[in-house]
Amino acid sequence: MEEDELLALKSIYCLPGELKIVHGDKKDTQVTVQLHRDDGVDVKVVLDITPSYPNTPPDVSILSAAMNRCSSKTLRDTANQHAMDNSGSPMLIELISLLQDKLSTLSLHPTDDACGSMRNQEPGRVTLMLHLDHMRAKSQYVKTIRRWTAELGLDGRLVFWNRLILILLQGSPSSLKEYMVRHKSVNIDVDSRGHPCKEKMMSVLCETSLPANARFEDFSVVECESLKEVKTLFDEHRMEGLYVNYVQTIKGFT
Repeated sequence: MEEDELLALKSIYCLPGELKIVHGDKKDTQVTVQLHRDDGVDVKVVLDITPSYPNTPPDVSILSAAMNRCSSKTLRDTANQHAMDNSGSPMLIELISLLQDKLSTLSLHPTDDACGSMRNQEPGRVTLMLHLDHMRAKSQYVKTIRRWTAELGLDGRLVFWNRLILILLQGSPSSLKEYMVRHKSVNIDVDSRGHPCKEKMMSVLCETSLPANARFEDFSVVECESLKEVKTLFDEHRMEGLYVNYVQTIKGFT
């Protein structure tokens, strides 16, 4: 069923850069579709699909430097509601078509009354970048990180490329501190014998404050296929300095 949907998506989104499909080692699949507005705004929709799809709806992420947090949330809420309503049935094409329609009419600069004043730039927002050496139980590891970031209200990216694993997090200092406590104190991976273990090979690359326009609007997982894609991710979010000063200094990075 899923393969039929993926073939249909390939025939619909056939222009260069419009569609990317990555199959994981746990039979999970990540689908990225580039959507466009008439005013030139581009939005990436990322669908993380588990082996239990369609009984388990895909996890939806919205990526766009042109959209604020409220607009991104509006699209995510639309997608998640549709996914829940159609649980158990094929939904990928309908889901993306729905998002394209919603995107075409969505205000990218809603008022505080529409979004809530909490959507404004938070004072004291901090960016934290972590480097992981490896993940043995990747699926469970990623699921745990997703849960923690949701519970703590953190935005960011979990980035994979080759053997590089980065976690970029943005939020209040107290939330980031709580995240670090959890990541260091909870059994999150397995050792070489398959026994649950704590993370002992995580390093903090930086903890810094960035300009208001250098920010993420949600948390998502990104599987990069090239070094260029890693750099582009940082460039798109106006974090070129983090890439040059920290990512490129990682031993064995290139």
